[in-house]
Order: sequence, then C-alpha cells, then structure tokens
Amino acid sequence: MSFLLGVACLVCRALAGDFSTVPGTGFFVDGDGVQRLFRGVNLVRKERGAWQVTHEELNVMQKLGLNVVRYGVIWSNVEEAPGVYNDTYLKEVRGQIELLYSHGIYSFLEMHQDLLSPFFCAGQDGSPFFYNTPPNSSEYLKGGSKAYPMPFAKPEYIEGPSAEAYGPWGQPKCGRLSQWGESYATYASCSTWQAFYDNVDGVQDKFAAAWSAVASAVAQDNPGVMGIEILNEPWVGDIYADPLLLVGGKADRQNLVPLYDRVQKALREVVPEVPIMFEPITGGSIMDREVGFTQDTAPGGPAMKRKNAFTFHLYCPLIQSDVPLPSSGKLIKRIELAVCNKFDQLNLDTRGRQSQMLGAGSFLSEYGSIPATSEATNMMSRLLSVADSNMMSWTFWEMGMLKRAPDWIQNSLDRSYPAVVPGRVVRFTTEMNITVAGTTLNSFHVEFVASDSREAKIQLARSAFPLSSRRVSFKIVPESATFRLNSTSNAIFIASAPTTTVVMEAVYQHEEVNYLKHLNAIQI
Repeated sequence: MSFLLGVACLVCRALAGDFSTVPGTGFFVDGDGVQRLFRGVNLVRKERGAWQVTHEELNVMQKLGLNVVRYGVIWSNVEEAPGVYNDTYLKEVRGQIELLYSHGIYSFLEMHQDLLSPFFCAGQDGSPFFYNTPPNSSEYLKGGSKAYPMPFAKPEYIEGPSAEAYGPWGQPKCGRLSQWGESYATYASCSTWQAFYDNVDGVQDKFAAAWSAVASAVAQDNPGVMGIEILNEPWVGDIYADPLLLVGGKADRQNLVPLYDRVQKALREVVPEVPIMFEPITGGSIMDREVGFTQDTAPGGPAMKRKNAFTFHLYCPLIQSDVPLPSSGKLIKRIELAVCNKFDQLNLDTRGRQSQMLGAGSFLSEYGSIPATSEATNMMSRLLSVADSNMMSWTFWEMGMLKRAPDWIQNSLDRSYPAVVPGRVVRFTTEMNITVAGTTLNSFHVEFVASDSREAKIQLARSAFPLSSRRVSFKIVPESATFRLNSTSNAIFIASAPTTTVVMEAVYQHEEVNYLKHLNAIQI
C-alpha cells in the first residue's frame, strides 16, 4: 500500500502543471524533475465559441503520438463588453483542456489574432469591436484617404444594420486584397497596431486584464495547461510613421518588450508556475530573423528565464498554401523546394541559437500550411528532422488541415521522439525514407543521461508497430539497461542505473499508414 501511495504522490507531483524550460531546447521539466518534449497540433476556432474536440481528433492525435495542443483563445470571445468576461466561453475552454488532459494531451493557451480588429476584416479573430478602432480622424473615417484598405485598394462599404457597429469608419467590403496578409500593411491597420503598442486609452491594460481573466478561469489549478503564449503573430506597428520598425529587432525592442512585460506581470500574479511563451514580430516566420529581446528584456527578466519559452513560426512563402503564387513548371518547383529547405534549416538553427541566448526554451508553435503534394511533404519531413537536431517541441498548423490531408502528410508527422525522460537528453535524430538495398527505412537515435532508475518513455512512430509485421531493429546500450515495448501506446520504456548514459537506436521499415481508416473508438 505504501508503495502505491508513493507512486500516486509521484504522479501528483508530475501532473502539477509546474514546468520550467531547458534553455535552447524544446524540453520542459515537470514538477518531478522529468524532461518532457512536446509534439502536437493547433486547435484554433476563429468564430464564436470554443473549439470542441471530437472523437476523430482525439484518435488522430493519439495515433500520431501527439501529446500537446496549441489551443487558441480569442479576445473578442473572452470580453463581451468592456471589463465584462464571457464565463460560458471560458468554462467551455477549460472543459476542453480538461478533456484533452484526460487523454494524456497537454495544452498551451494562446491569444490568437490574424488582423487584430474586425475593422480590418478579421471577423471574430482578434479584439472586440470596442477596442482597437482606427484613429478617429477624417482621413481614417469612411471614404478617407487612409481608410481601410488604402493604400492597396479603394474603400468600398457594406450598408445596412450590420454596419452600425462600425460607426463612422464604415463596414468595409472584405476580399478585395489579393492576399489576406496585405491587410496588416494598410494605413489603418498600422496606425491601430501602434496605438495598441503605445497603450492609447489603456487598451494594453485591457488586454492584460483579459488575459488575467482567462488565466483565472482556465489555467489556475489546471494541470493540463503547460504554457501560455501571449499573442499570435504580432504586427510590427506603424511602418509609415517609422519605417525602421522593419529593421531586425527594433519592433521587438520598441513595441513587444513593454507589451510582454505588462501581460506577464498580470499572468504571473495568477499562475506563477506556468511558463510564459512569447513570439517575435510576425511570429518570426519571414521577417525579423534578428530578434530584439535579451535575457534582461524577455518577460520577467533573468529571474524568470527558466519560466520562459521563445516561440516562433516557420512557413516558406514560396509554397505556403494560403499565399497563392503563380503556377510554375517542374524545374521551378524543384528550385523552390531547394530554396525552402535551406530557408527552413537557416531559420530553425537561428531560432535555436536565439533561445539559447535568451536562456529560454524553444517551441516551433506553427508550421505546415503546405500544399498536398508529396514534394512539399518531403520538405516538411526534412524540416522536422532539423527540428529534431535542435531538440525542439512543435505544433503543426492545424487540425483541420491534418484531418483533410492525404495519408502522406500524416505519415510525415508520424515520428519517434523522447517524450518523457527522467534525466537529461543529450541529443536525438531522425532520418526518414532511407533506401537500403531497395527497402525504404526510417531510423531514430536518442542519447540521454538517466537521473535515476525510473523509466524513460520513447514515443515510437506508428509505422514501427505492430512489431510482428515489420522489420524492426532495436539497439540499446548499456546492456544493463532494461526495456519493455508497449504497442498500445506505441512506446518503448527504458530504465537504467542513475547517471548512466543510455543510447537507443531503432531502424524500422517505412510503411504508409492510413490513419483515418483504422481508428479505434475512444469513449469520452
């Protein structure tokens, strides 16, 4: 009985939600000193209401060995009126986080926005109507010289009852720009973003207060929450008033540092144990490869660096599926993929060094959004191998795409990784689609130093199971290490003496798996 009680208490400590980060890596250390690596998917609903997790989605995540979601929260859903928060929505969000956790999946919350305000055709995806309105001057009002979507298109408006909420600025007709991202660089958007950063009318304080409400309702005393990401893909600010904001690092220093400091103070009053996750300008996917943060200016400063994770996005614009480019021939496509491979490696290596410089963890919180072609999928597999070499956690964009995707996209995410390690992971690597004597193989290598005799859990790719039907070779040193395989969880559990360096190699025959055709029912 005492042994069982001890195990129960150990689990309680491990599930306490008290995480710290390992600088320069994607590992998080739980309250029991165990390193955890996270692999998952984005769940972001950009309309009214919380994302409702389905049986199918739980099955897809579990079949792929995923253990985390980036769960999007929308400010306009949180705050119904100034200072009035939507308890129903917040309870729904908490319920979904608890459901995911009951199936072994952690979550980190992120305040999602794409165009900040409904005045810029953001819909529900951003701040409420009553905050972040364009400047109240004639040039920004309906038909003005800087009205949205100038300077890229002449304004046109919707008339009728729905336009009343837009006041003197008018309700713009959407879909008039060639790409949705152009909205960021409109006069009205840039000016409104800068007013947000300058805390005009206390709007930044309102944002911090909204986050405090979310943390109190959703994250407090919730072991399923392993982090909070302050803001999705923040824009640089008013590039017309100050074009130098486009120069690497300046917008981070000038606009994001004060914002993040204000929000982290509000959050840490409520959930001091939950790591704060923060992005550079635009998420860092294309712009601002040089960051403007230091250990002194990252959220909370040096004292909180082990409670910080530097998050970033990675999309190669040449093949990003939501940025349509003119069609090109096969040669041009091969060149584009080669450029994207170099682009991805440079960015991931750079972000790894930056997180090390900041003394913070690293987390690739968005990538994907690729066309459903085998060439693009091979590029993504190479991207993930670079992420492995940098020992990064990641979340794929996004669940809807994952469910709609052909099997080969899901197979590219079906990867082995060290999920739970009592000790310190030294390195791990993955090689996919290696051809040896006419057979396609995948290989995985991990090296870690055990802190004690508890088992490490190495999540294995689904395509390695069942072992009886595939050529699988395992090598584990030292020979004194013990291991057991669990085909239900697709994992190998390894135990060894304290301070022992353990090396595991697995080589298995590559096989495409139809994940959606062979789902097991999960009871909720």
